[in-house]
Amino acid sequence: MAQIRARREAAAEAARPILATQIAACAWAVGLLVASLGAALTWLQFTRGWVVSVVSSAATLLVAHGLLIAFAAAIVLLLPTAAYFVLGKE
Repeated sequence: MAQIRARREAAAEAARPILATQIAACAWAVGLLVASLGAALTWLQFTRGWVVSVVSSAATLLVAHGLLIAFAAAIVLLLPTAAYFVLGKE
């Protein structure tokens, strides 16, 4: 029993420096993340505005040309399927 207790205590003692290193690394990573986000905040706001404008433009295009897009998608999906079944019979 004393040997098991000694091993358990030794394992706990060995894990303490690892835990301290992990805490320090996590704090450093959070600090780096906060600094990076602070530096990139204006860029992120610009990118958000650009993404919103692109999505709204795409939605407008989809509504305006929905039938054409549906027809093109049907051709792209149906022709290879038909060719597979026709050529696969040989």
